[in-house]
Amino acid sequence: MTNLNEYLGGRIFNAKELTPDLKKTLLDQGATQTTAIYQIKGERYCRRCLMKLPQNSGKYNYCRHCINLGKINSSDTLFITGSDIVFPIQEKYLDWDGELTDNQQRGVHELLNAFNRHCDHLVWAVTGAGKTEMIFPLIEQALIKQQRIAICSPRVDVCIELFPRLQKVFPKTTIGLFHGKSLERYHLTQIAIMTVHQLIRFEKSFDVLIIDEVDSYPLAGNQMLHQAIKKSKKSIGMTVYLSATPPRELLQKVQKGQVTLSKLYQRFHGHPLPEPRCHLLFKEINFLGINPRLRLKLNRIVSSHQRLMIFFPSIPVMEKFAQS
Repeated sequence: MTNLNEYLGGRIFNAKELTPDLKKTLLDQGATQTTAIYQIKGERYCRRCLMKLPQNSGKYNYCRHCINLGKINSSDTLFITGSDIVFPIQEKYLDWDGELTDNQQRGVHELLNAFNRHCDHLVWAVTGAGKTEMIFPLIEQALIKQQRIAICSPRVDVCIELFPRLQKVFPKTTIGLFHGKSLERYHLTQIAIMTVHQLIRFEKSFDVLIIDEVDSYPLAGNQMLHQAIKKSKKSIGMTVYLSATPPRELLQKVQKGQVTLSKLYQRFHGHPLPEPRCHLLFKEINFLGINPRLRLKLNRIVSSHQRLMIFFPSIPVMEKFAQS
């Protein structure tokens, strides 16, 4: 028997993958049919990834941009399943006894304001500022309103690390982990943790999209993935960007008032970030064995029982330094 949970939630499928009975069932559940390739002003576009295709030719009669998710030919038909899902109401959603710092509380207040106004929001915070803990109250408010949330990252390891943390603090909420290397088949959950590439399979699915490390490869500068983010969000939903080094394009949207902003310059412990100082040697590292000026600095650090890390331009220089 077919498990409908594997198909619902604004998912995009090639009709060739579906049986006649399943097609009928999905249409009864609110799915729509559409051509796989559409045209605007003479240009052809893929309906799944929204990328432009080369001009009509027998050689490129399919979309090469999202072919890793399955080949889409110009003659294919796509099914897009319904995304209006009613999730169960819980007595308590967030089970977390941690405390937010004053800076984090300010950021949470700004996040919730953006959520209530359906505005996209950027959390610009240094590494270690506690961005993950800051999104807990936002997720809770979305769950209270029976909304659906996707938490995405360009990196698989980040998704895998986030999964048990979210399971722990939202123990009664359905949470799925989906990425290209996952053995878990897709199924409908109220919170979905996934790589950004997986969003190509969705359309108008999520009320809240949280994109972590928006500046990281392969998301940075990737038009297809950024279009997937926009496409997979519901029309009145919000996107939250988390970054320590946001890209210029996103900061320009902040300046234009298209995206609201929270800044956190301190880590959760409240201490300022260490600022490195530059000392010029003027002579090579191995001058007179070890450069006298460098030797003086090292002796001072060692005698004061401080920890240090030394970087070298090459392995031979490092080995020679160690023997000096």
